[in-house]
Amino acid sequence: MPIEDKQLGLRIMKEFTKRASIDSSDVRIHVSGGTVYLNGRLKGVRGGVGLDLKKEAEIIERNLRTVNGVRDVVNELDLR
Repeated sequence: MPIEDKQLGLRIMKEFTKRASIDSSDVRIHVSGGTVYLNGRLKGVRGGVGLDLKKEAEIIERNLRTVNGVRDVVNELDLR
């Protein structure tokens, strides 16, 4: 994996940590040629009453698309 993709992967993980209402511990992030692949399960944190995971995933995807170096985002997250 090129160093650019590794660095981009770190920036992508940082974007997930900004969303305190979600648990992304089961999310797998892979970057190849500037394309970000998101797989795994996105969950709400305990006590997150009324959390709309679909909306959270849309916000994350939109934010990821603004990260310098991201060419595309392939979102295959399981929202439960």
